[in-house]
Parts: sequence; C-alpha cells; structure tokens
Amino acid sequence: MKYFAALLATAAVGAFAGQTLSDFLPECSVKCLADALAAATPCAANDLDCLCIADNYRATYTSGVACVLETCGSDVAVGKSTNNFNMPTGLKPLETC
Repeated sequence: MKYFAALLATAAVGAFAGQTLSDFLPECSVKCLADALAAATPCAANDLDCLCIADNYRATYTSGVACVLETCGSDVAVGKSTNNFNMPTGLKPLETC
C-alpha cells in the first residue's frame, strides 16, 4: 500500500510541474491512476490543488491501489517512483501536497 502512496505523490509532482503522469510513473500504472482519479474524485489529472485535498488523495488511493499493484507489481511501482523522489527541481513528492 505504501508503494501506491509513493506513486500518487509522484503523480502530484508531475501535475505541479505541468508534465503528464507517464513522465514520472511506470507506464503500467498510468491508466489505473487516471481511472481512479476520474472515478473517485472531481479532480482533473493536472489539478494538484484538488488532488492534494486529503479526501481526494485518499479516495484516489483507495480506488486505484489494487489495480496498480496488480498491473505493475510492487517491484516496478517502487523502482520508478523512488527514482523520482529526488527530482532536479528539488521537490519531494510528499512535500508537494
């Protein structure tokens, strides 16, 4: 479960930087996260303020965690999201929200 939180936080950084989910996340997770975001929140994929509202973040997590872990496996999910924690901009995903 903590792996999905890392993915979701990394997605928030991508939205903040004006990039797409696939710029920061394993390709296998993008559809899961986009579907979870659309199904569980009123947020647009690039709306960091909306995504960072605790209820929206939690709803996206709850809605998408099983799909991400099933589709990608924890090894892939953790590998790419962890590599993006120390981004050139100096932003850390969990500090963005």
